[in-house]
Amino acid sequence: NGSLNYNTILQLDFYCRKMGKWTEVPYVQAFMILYQN
Repeated sequence: NGSLNYNTILQLDFYCRKMGKWTEVPYVQAFMILYQN
C-alpha cells in the first residue's frame, strides 16, 4: 500500500508542476520525504 500512496504522490507532484501550481510543490515534496522514511 505504501508504494501505491507514493505513486499517487508522484502523480500529484507532476500535476502540480504541469499546472504551474508551484506553491503546492513544496508540500508535495514534504509528503514524499515522509513516505520515503
